[in-house]
Amino acid sequence: MSDIEGLGDSIAESSLRGFAQGVRSRPFVKWAGGKRSLLPVLLQHLPDDIGNYWEPFVGGGALFYAIESRIRRAHLSDANAELMIAYKMVLEKCEALIEKLEYHKLLHSHRHYIAVRKRIKIDDPVERAARFIYLNKTCYNGLYRVNKSGVFNVPMGKYKNPSIVDADNLRAASESLAKAMLRWQSFEEIEPKAGDLVYCDPPYDETYDQYTPGRFNGAGQQLLADCANAWSKAGVLVVISNSDTPFIRNLYNAPHWKIHVASAANMINCKASGRGGRRETIITNA
Repeated sequence: MSDIEGLGDSIAESSLRGFAQGVRSRPFVKWAGGKRSLLPVLLQHLPDDIGNYWEPFVGGGALFYAIESRIRRAHLSDANAELMIAYKMVLEKCEALIEKLEYHKLLHSHRHYIAVRKRIKIDDPVERAARFIYLNKTCYNGLYRVNKSGVFNVPMGKYKNPSIVDADNLRAASESLAKAMLRWQSFEEIEPKAGDLVYCDPPYDETYDQYTPGRFNGAGQQLLADCANAWSKAGVLVVISNSDTPFIRNLYNAPHWKIHVASAANMINCKASGRGGRRETIITNA
């Protein structure tokens, strides 16, 4: 096992500046558990040239955008349908999406936020994606949370000037996503082949897991470990990030797994006490 301690905000930001010049886009949504502060450590475990890249818990996609220039073909997916519709519209209907977001920016107020949050049944995928991004950019602490019925229920944040429309980054993200296949699916449905790279960033053990109506509990962690073992046996390079807990260490307690420990900042959390540094594991089979 290797320990890489002290990668808090200041060190992570310093390390990020070294490769940021080569990154043309960044996440267009805030996401709990985003990997920005952990990127310098993750990059140490990835090859310079990546043929097929799979990320079945894509979330904000921070790692994908950071290494997009290394990838020939990406397969990005998530179990959150609203998130994947937003990805698809950023790729396919970027200008129309920007126009819809400009509309939300013009009307933004607490009254408008509540009205948009209550509007659940939307047929137009562009409007649906704009609703998702608008709520993400203006909700409390950037927290995406749904109840057991799948209804987004986060109150509005107290931002003076939220970044509702980042047109330049949306266009850049659209260009980056041109090399990606986008799917709404669960992680066990992906089909990587020998030589491919799979990066899994699941809801962390003992932390926030309200991204979808179904919670990601111990059974989900076990199923992911089973899939990871099968992928590894098939010759797939596997990288997983998770909490540094005894449960996770036990799941990957086998000779072909290496556990590396890092500390990173979590700046999106429903509780202030959860927004400090935390110990994480980066699990690899190479």
